[in-house]
Amino acid sequence: MLVKFSLPNATFIFGTGFLLTAIAEELMFRGLVEHHLSKVFSPWLTILLQAVLFAFLGHQGFDLLTNLTIRVPLGIALSGIRRSTGSYSMSILAHFIYDFGLFLV
Repeated sequence: MLVKFSLPNATFIFGTGFLLTAIAEELMFRGLVEHHLSKVFSPWLTILLQAVLFAFLGHQGFDLLTNLTIRVPLGIALSGIRRSTGSYSMSILAHFIYDFGLFLV
């Protein structure tokens, strides 16, 4: 049975997609990538490198300027949130709010 289109249904479907994306990207970039980089580089360089990888590997379809001006700072901020709280939950929440906020705009 097909679900009838409505704003609440679309919001739920997209919101679920944004939540799953936030979970996956946070665990990959702020988790796996940052963990391995931190074995080789200083904390600040680790944060910067994972943010650049997040911007350019995680968002390949976007232009250079958008990735440099929006996604690199976003990656740095999300890493800061994860490191300052010691939890992935808050960076996942912030990532979700960012993505969902763009959808609502």
